[in-house]
Amino acid sequence: MYLLNKFLYSIITLFGVVTVIFFLFSVLPGDPAQMMLGQNENSEQLLNIKKKYAFDKPISKQYLLYLNDLSPISIHSQKNTDYTFLENNKYSHLQNKVKKLVILLKIHFLIRLYWPFPQ
Repeated sequence: MYLLNKFLYSIITLFGVVTVIFFLFSVLPGDPAQMMLGQNENSEQLLNIKKKYAFDKPISKQYLLYLNDLSPISIHSQKNTDYTFLENNKYSHLQNKVKKLVILLKIHFLIRLYWPFPQ
């Protein structure tokens, strides 16, 4: 019971830290797409970057996409125009297709987290 409590508290703490970091970077002044492009951007490039990294979506949707990217288990779309489309060679993974979605277990996350030796 003691270990279960410690594990649950650590999960809650980790979730809290991830949430605070996401919202801290979301409220900071400046446009992340413009920062990525620098001084030499045009409006078309800016729109492409915003669409590619989902900066054009509401903050709640961006937060869910952020959690999906961080999680070792993630949900991806099979539609190549969606932000969550699974590109080839993006992850080492095990996958299970369910209707229009792909559910992944990202193996490289687990190897980096639990593998005791440097690779």
